[in-house]
Amino acid sequence: MVGVGFGSWFDYVSKERFLTMTPAKAKVIFATHMQAARSRKLTTYETNQLSKARQVLRQQKKPSMNPRKSKVNSNGVLIYGEVQTIYAKKTQNHRCDDDCKAHGHKYYHKFTSKPKMYGLPDGTLLIKP
Repeated sequence: MVGVGFGSWFDYVSKERFLTMTPAKAKVIFATHMQAARSRKLTTYETNQLSKARQVLRQQKKPSMNPRKSKVNSNGVLIYGEVQTIYAKKTQNHRCDDDCKAHGHKYYHKFTSKPKMYGLPDGTLLIKP
C-alpha cells in the first residue's frame, strides 16, 4: 500500500513545513531572484519560489478584509462628547504677568470648537477636536 499510513502523513507534514515561507525568507528570495531575473532567465523552480515570495509579501502588507470596528476610539475611551469649558491651574514654570499672579495662576478656557475628551489607557486625559 503506497501512500497510506504514517510515512505518508509524515511526508505531507514535512512538505508543508518546507513549503511555508516566512516574510523574512520571502524578502531575501524576492530580492535575490529579482536580481537574477535582470541578468538571466529564471528556472521553473526559481519562478515558483519568486511567485510564492511575492504572495507572502503581498499578504503581509494587505490589511484585513473585515477589520473589527470598535466603539472605543483608538486614542482612548470617550468620556465627554463636548467639552465646553475648563478651569485649570498652572503648576509648572511659565512666563506670567501681574494678572496671572493676581489670579493665582488659574485659567478659565471657554471652547468654541466643542472638542471631545478621551481617557487614555495610562490614566491621562486627551482633548481632541
